Amino acid sequence: MQKNLFKYTYNFPKSELDKLYYKETNGDCRIKIPEEKISSFPYSAIGLLKMTYPHETVSYRTGVLISKNCILTAGHNLFDLRTNPNCRSELLESPVNIEFYPGLTNNKSNYKFYEHKKFFVDKKNIRKEDYGVIILKEPVEENIGFFNLKIFEEKNDMNNICYNCGYPFNKTTGDNNVFYQYEDKGKILEIENEDVIVTGIKSSYGQSGAGLFFCKDNKYYVIGVHVASSFFDDRTYATMINQKRFEQIQSWIKDDNII
Repeated sequence: MQKNLFKYTYNFPKSELDKLYYKETNGDCRIKIPEEKISSFPYSAIGLLKMTYPHETVSYRTGVLISKNCILTAGHNLFDLRTNPNCRSELLESPVNIEFYPGLTNNKSNYKFYEHKKFFVDKKNIRKEDYGVIILKEPVEENIGFFNLKIFEEKNDMNNICYNCGYPFNKTTGDNNVFYQYEDKGKILEIENEDVIVTGIKSSYGQSGAGLFFCKDNKYYVIGVHVASSFFDDRTYATMINQKRFEQIQSWIKDDNII
C-alpha cells in the first residue's frame, strides 16, 4: 500500500475566467514536480494562489514566498483590467480574498493554506510596474522556507540558468480544477526596455506571478516576476527586480499602516 505523502486535500471550484484562456502549447518541455519533492524547498515555497474577485469570480495564479509571511506575485493578479465574466459590465480589478496553497500538487499538500491580510500594488502604473506583494495573516510553517529577493545585475546574473516554476492552467485535469506544479529552465535571452527580462523558458496562463529564480551556492534568488508569454514564439517575460522595485517591495513589507 502506497504511503500517503500529504496531510491535506483541497477542492477548488471551476473558474469561468480561466477557461477562457485555456491554450495548448507545442513542444512543451515543462516537468511536473514529483510528489516526493514538492513538500521540500524550493518547491514548498511556491504556491497556488486562489484569487476571488467581486461577483464570486475565481481565478488561479502563482506566487512565491520571499519571507515567512510575504508573497511576491504579478501586479496584474492584484489589479486586473479585464472584464469580469460573472458581471460583464464591470472590470475584475482587485481581489476581495486571496488564499495561498504552498507545495500543492494534485490538489494535495503537506501544508495548510494561508489567507491574505493585505496586498500592495502600483495600480496607476500596472502595465509597466507589473509586480506586487501579498502579506499573509500569519507566518508560514518554518520548514516551508522562502526565496531571497535579489536585485538583478546584468554583469553577474545574465548567464545563470534560471527557473520558472508554477501552476499552468493547461496542465490541469478533469474540469480544469486539479492543479500540479510544473517547472522549466533556461538562459536569459535579453533585457528589453532596460527592465524586462526575456527568456525562452516555457510558461503559460496560470503561471503569472511565478518567480524567475536561480540557484547559487545552494541559495535561491528571485530576480524577476513572470508576467507574460508570447502567443507567437517561445519568449516569456518577467518584471525585473531592479533597485527601485527592490526598495519599493521592502517599503511595502515594512509598512503596517496601509490596508
